[in-house]
This record gives sequence, structure tokens and C-alpha cells, in this order.
Amino acid sequence: EIVAWEEMYVQLRQFGEENGHYTTPLSSHSQLRTWIDEQRHNFKQNTLSDARIARLEGIGFDLVEGQTEVTFDDRIAQL
Repeated sequence: EIVAWEEMYVQLRQFGEENGHYTTPLSSHSQLRTWIDEQRHNFKQNTLSDARIARLEGIGFDLVEGQTEVTFDDRIAQL
């Protein structure tokens, strides 16, 4: 599982670097989206390790979906 987690983490980090956000479309990134949902679920259940939390937060990933408020200017900058 550690190898799989690491592989998915790398995919998430690359997606964020390429797109400037972590909102992955289900249609084209279903495996990554499922993994993201699992990480958020584990975080809410308090079963995600501190090391994994630190790594995800270290790349700016929001573990609590919808926690980060995105402004109109942020959305325009993403275009």
C-alpha cells in the first residue's frame, strides 16, 4: 500500500503543478479522484497518518473539501 500511496501522491502533486489546483475531473482522472476521496475520508475518520497529512498539506492540498475559499480573482487567474 505504501508504494501505491506514493504513486498516487506523485500523480496528485503533478496534477497540481500542471493545473494550479487539485480539483480533479472524475471523467478523466477517476483513479486519482477516488484516491483523493479516500484521503479526505481517512482524514475525517482520523485514520490518516500525521506524515501523510504533512505531505499533502505541504503541497497545498485541502484535506477538508471546500475549506479553502476561492475568490473570483483566483478563478480568473486560473483561466
